[in-house]
Amino acid sequence: MILLRAVFSIAVWLWCFAWMLAVCVYSIPLSRIVPFHLWQHRAPAKMLGMIPWFIGSPVHVTIDPRFDPSRVSVFMQNHISMLDGLAALWAIPRGFCGVENAAHFNIPFYGWMMRLGGGIPVPKTPGGRLNGIIDNARDRVRDGLSVLVLPEGGRTMDGNLKPFHRGGFFLARNLDLPIVPIAVSGLERVLPKGTWLVHPSPIHVYVGPTIETKGLSDEEIAELTRDIRGRLAAWFDRREVFPEGDVSTLEALRATRKPERLAPKPELAIEV
Repeated sequence: MILLRAVFSIAVWLWCFAWMLAVCVYSIPLSRIVPFHLWQHRAPAKMLGMIPWFIGSPVHVTIDPRFDPSRVSVFMQNHISMLDGLAALWAIPRGFCGVENAAHFNIPFYGWMMRLGGGIPVPKTPGGRLNGIIDNARDRVRDGLSVLVLPEGGRTMDGNLKPFHRGGFFLARNLDLPIVPIAVSGLERVLPKGTWLVHPSPIHVYVGPTIETKGLSDEEIAELTRDIRGRLAAWFDRREVFPEGDVSTLEALRATRKPERLAPKPELAIEV
């Protein structure tokens, strides 16, 4: 059984890299004619987002009716697998760039597409890291791109949510952008951290409502970070979506908060 899974996984990896190469061959020359940010959310994003489907892992997307796809936003998604970005490409109906480890930009094909798509590298040295990311994000926002942030910072080993860092929330507030929470489950079975073996399994994505951050204080950003993490934890535990009614502001979230039903809220770091 392990041997068959290994052979299958090798075939999957070879196919994925070949497919990403095909997307590069298609996208890079065309981007010399038409700026990539104007059309990346169309064919390139959907072609890459099809990869989980190729390996027998259909992606089922639920979009909250209060999500506004017309607005440039900061998407906050949990981090469970190397394939998280592919699920986001399939689920998010607008162009975006990702905030990602600087070393990932050196990966053949994958890194090329990250660079082409305006990805924002996170430098190794912590000094001034957040300010540099915000400056880079400001340029992408001017081009009409949203920003994808993985606030846990690293992949979880068991699929459970790790503490959320607040850097992405500060980024949204400082650029006057709303946030959109995104929850992904199933990828912890398809390709969990610590293995290269692939196991086909359904993937579920919940794209939450658009939530304002403009004018929030640092203390309110910390509160919003805790609240978003708790509500995503409720989705993982019970598929409990954000409450009915207006959840566009922190005040509205406070009004519908149910602390006893949410997951624990650990102290959160400020760095990205």
